[in-house]
Amino acid sequence: MLDGLYFQQPYWLLSLLFPLWLYFFGRNTLIVPAFFQAAHIRYPALGLLGQGGSDSGTHTSLIRRPVLLSLFLALLIVSLAQPVIPGQALPTSQKPQALDLVLVVNTGVSMVLRDYVIEGEQIDRMQMARRLLIQLVDNFKGDRLALVILGRPPSLWLPLTTDRRVMKDAVSRLKTTLGGRSSDLGETLTLVNEQFPAALQKSGNQRMVLLVNDGYAQLGAMAPEVALQKLRENGFKLHTLAIGSNRTPEFSLGKGTLIYQPADLQLMNHLATLGGGEMLHAKDLSIIGSMLNMLDHSDSAVSVADEYRLIISLYHYPLTLALILLLYHLLSGSASTRTLSGER
Repeated sequence: MLDGLYFQQPYWLLSLLFPLWLYFFGRNTLIVPAFFQAAHIRYPALGLLGQGGSDSGTHTSLIRRPVLLSLFLALLIVSLAQPVIPGQALPTSQKPQALDLVLVVNTGVSMVLRDYVIEGEQIDRMQMARRLLIQLVDNFKGDRLALVILGRPPSLWLPLTTDRRVMKDAVSRLKTTLGGRSSDLGETLTLVNEQFPAALQKSGNQRMVLLVNDGYAQLGAMAPEVALQKLRENGFKLHTLAIGSNRTPEFSLGKGTLIYQPADLQLMNHLATLGGGEMLHAKDLSIIGSMLNMLDHSDSAVSVADEYRLIISLYHYPLTLALILLLYHLLSGSASTRTLSGER
């Protein structure tokens, strides 16, 4: 019944030293301040102070019964320490993972390339990314989400939020060249490192980045590997989602032209390895299952079941016992007083 018992305010238990001292060393007498010795007490309830009027010498008060007083104080102290036990686990739908996910999405000019066919419709990489991310937001089991534009320069599109509706609206407004025609991955990862650590550390959640990119035109003064190393030092894990086909079609004029640029799977896999995560290649919409599975098996899922449980408070049990003990003493003291009055 008391499995998992613990105290929310355990430092109060140090006060138990006083009732222990009172029990072992206050058996013979307990000095009452002179102010109370000079007071004339008319009511039995005030016998708690050890003075029962002219016949108080024959009245057994709580102060002169150190066993009762020690037990009374000990119960009050245990109640103040707030004993609790873990209760029933919350349903899964109410138990988010301790995870904050930062979505980093490339909006460079290469995202306009149409190398996907969904239900007979040819769509571009930007449309594919939006569809996948909206499904991800709908099924995300973590805590908070944020959105960063991978561009040149990069920008924070939406800070950390638990509002899925706001996040889906932000994703739906992503468009090609929103952050410029090219992208600076090193500067973007630096932006993530600077913008999010303080907020993420307060939550105690695991930190994760999902890089949605095709690998085209990665420019900038800082190498992505350098920025990624700093990101890892601050506790982030980086997964990558490669957007676009990795095969050059027949109509292409060659690699590196503006006509077509295949997805750089080698770069995306390299970044995922350095980031301590995994790489997935979005060949079609069915990749969403693998994306969710990748996030669900994060390190944060280990302690989720213990963190989201109902807490059953037990403080009222020792408090009730202390009040019953006090009431018993008051009633017994009142009966003793009536008996003495009748004898007189």
